[in-house]
Amino acid sequence: MLKYTPLFSAKDFLHICEEQREHIEQTLLALNDTLQLDYLFLSVVDDDKSNATTTITLNNNKIIENFSYPLAQSPCDNAITGTYCEYLDVAKHFPMDKLLTDMGIKTYVGTSLLDTAGHPCGLLVGLQQQDRSLNDVEKALFTQTGEYLGVFCQKSFFENSANERLTLFEAVERIANVGAWQLELATETLFWTEEVYRIYGMPVNTPIIKDEAISCYREQDAQIIAERLATLISTGKPYKEELQFVDTQGHAKWVRTTGYADRNHHGDIVTVYGTFEDISNERQALLAQQARKNRLETILNNLNDAVITINEKGIIKHCNVVAQKIFGYAESELLGNRINLLMPPPYCDEHDRYLEHYRQTGEANIIGKGRQLPAVRKNGEIFQMELALTKVEKESETEFIGIVRDISERISAEDKIYNMAYTDAITGLKNRRWFEQELRDELKRNERLPKYIGLIDIDGIAQLNLKYSVDIGDEVINTVGVTLATRLPSNFKLYKNGADSFYISSANDDITDTEWSQLHQDTVQSLLSEVIVQGEDYQETITFSLGSMICYPQHESFESILDSLEYALSTAKETKPSGECFLTADALKGYRRKKAILAALHSGSVFDELSVVLQPQYDSKNSLCSSEALLRWYSSQLGFVSPAEFIPLAEESGIIIAVGDWVLDRVCELLSSLYQQGIQTYVAVNISAKQIIADDFSDKLLDCIQRWSLPPTALVIELTETALVADVDVVKQTMQYLNDQGFSFSIDDFGTGYSSLAYLQVLPISEIKIDKYFVDDIIDADAQHPALIVNVVLGMAKALNVRCVAEGVEASEQVEYLKARGCEIFQGYYFDKPLLTDVWLAKISKQHKASGK
Repeated sequence: MLKYTPLFSAKDFLHICEEQREHIEQTLLALNDTLQLDYLFLSVVDDDKSNATTTITLNNNKIIENFSYPLAQSPCDNAITGTYCEYLDVAKHFPMDKLLTDMGIKTYVGTSLLDTAGHPCGLLVGLQQQDRSLNDVEKALFTQTGEYLGVFCQKSFFENSANERLTLFEAVERIANVGAWQLELATETLFWTEEVYRIYGMPVNTPIIKDEAISCYREQDAQIIAERLATLISTGKPYKEELQFVDTQGHAKWVRTTGYADRNHHGDIVTVYGTFEDISNERQALLAQQARKNRLETILNNLNDAVITINEKGIIKHCNVVAQKIFGYAESELLGNRINLLMPPPYCDEHDRYLEHYRQTGEANIIGKGRQLPAVRKNGEIFQMELALTKVEKESETEFIGIVRDISERISAEDKIYNMAYTDAITGLKNRRWFEQELRDELKRNERLPKYIGLIDIDGIAQLNLKYSVDIGDEVINTVGVTLATRLPSNFKLYKNGADSFYISSANDDITDTEWSQLHQDTVQSLLSEVIVQGEDYQETITFSLGSMICYPQHESFESILDSLEYALSTAKETKPSGECFLTADALKGYRRKKAILAALHSGSVFDELSVVLQPQYDSKNSLCSSEALLRWYSSQLGFVSPAEFIPLAEESGIIIAVGDWVLDRVCELLSSLYQQGIQTYVAVNISAKQIIADDFSDKLLDCIQRWSLPPTALVIELTETALVADVDVVKQTMQYLNDQGFSFSIDDFGTGYSSLAYLQVLPISEIKIDKYFVDDIIDADAQHPALIVNVVLGMAKALNVRCVAEGVEASEQVEYLKARGCEIFQGYYFDKPLLTDVWLAKISKQHKASGK
């Protein structure tokens, strides 16, 4: 059953109304001049027939704003089902139509506008604010106007559609470059479409005759088309020709023309017609394609590689000149022959099976993958070739293009290069690259058994080169290589590394730690013995340094192994000649922890894990008078990292300056919170040697206390004796400047360093701290001179007129002894451990409140 589809939609109807608005308005105005309705409007009905929207609305013959209204329970719902309807006292019939009620409408007249299929597409509606029925003449006029508007809109739609299709046809004709022609034989009237005129280069609708049209063909082609046209007219035999042509503007072209005959019911030919197509671009493309083909053939014949094309049956379809030279066959001997001809056994026998597998499954495992395979020449010589295969889908078949390269010479050269790349030129030993390759292979295999690995370095080879010559140095290295090879056990390998060092590597073995230790001792004893080398003009005693370790491949990477060996060797060379360092598991663990700490320090993430703790300092009355800031690091990766571990590394790496700046800022922040409460105290902060001699240290310190609104007296700058002697002049100048600004200085761990009493007298020092090491002597029964240094330091502090702080106080005996000898400030576990910041702040605040200050 067919479902009706409207000829045009509500959207199309609305478009027609807008396009023909002026004419429709005039029609409605003319109708209302006769009917004198209060409201007259034309509306479009939605495709689902649920709502209507006015397109032109008259109120007392004036155009007003359009509006939409629902059709359900309105008289318009009835109007769209018939040709004409009229209601007096309309509100009584349709009480739910709020629009009519609000407008005060009494009379409703309406008729539907139908499309050619008889389906409503719009409404013509008239409204009156009083009861008045139309007479028969008015009804007829109203109905006829509705019918007229429906026909008018439908006609406009058809005209638009026709124009659009004609425009589309002409566009398609232009895009395809195909025109049509027709010749009426009775009148000899020749008709062309616009495209034919365009191809001829003539204005459209220019009068033309047959002979003039034929004259535009090239001389020989004009004769051909004249003969084909004559035969078509006389016999009806169709034709299709591609001929050369020159249009009326002098442009040379190629055209494709066809001709067919049309007969009447008597069988007589009355009309001939056909197509006319500009194929100039197509011909140019064909010529270009042929040129490309010729050019490609030239390129293929000048390549260094053979190019062979076969079909899916293995038949050779094409081969270039290089293929003929490589395999020794003439082109005629290859074309049409099977590709198996060029393969040695067993490949020639298996190839048919490969092709059959491909035909059945479509799987070709070597497509797009370069492979090295043997091939055979006509003379029977087998050689190695490199083959790259590509599949090409054509219209009716699949072809395979093979690029073949004779690599027999390259393989020979690669063998030489390989030996050069993996062999040391001086000793003939396998080199570092070979060692790396073997070790990486073991790591990939996840070898579980451990092995002994070492790095041996010749002591003083650079001096020997300078003393004699590089050539003599090379002779010595070669002699050393031979000697070491003879000294190694049979399960060891020796490799040359760099200029003057060697790797040694044992076989993997499952033995105990004690046995590994014994193996190391035996290796050291045999390898580190001196070697006497001599020549015509020299004699030298050669010694070695050895760094070694037990390697567990499943836990290591190549880079980590080399790094550990380099570390072990550098440690061994600290005790050269004949130095040795065997990295035990603990030593290796310690070294790698040190590296991890350095990496964490450089990453910057350390500042998220650092914290400050404060250890209170007490006066002789046991009152908390000051504190020392101490740094703590709890790493998410490393766990607790002792200051003794990371501070030296931070000093070494230079990051100590950033760490020191962070500590100063944190301490100032804590002090600021106390000073804002009216609580005044001071905190001693350790400053490193690199910090104190930095150009911008003073500026950063002053900026820090200004930022936190603190006086300089809130901080005591603690310097070690090492920091004092880092750069005496710079340190003295910085201390003097900061002292003038109000800062105090303390010498930390006094007596453990190298400070000179001479410049201690001229530095602005306010405090000396006695190191815990000396404080412990007070109660150490085994000490030869108990408390001797303590007494000296206390006496010196008194002489310099500075206060003295005793660190590491842990017993009452120490407190009493120190108090008795005039020590003013005490710090240690006897009083308090280092406190977390919140605990410290609470303690300070509590003491402040208790004192009533």
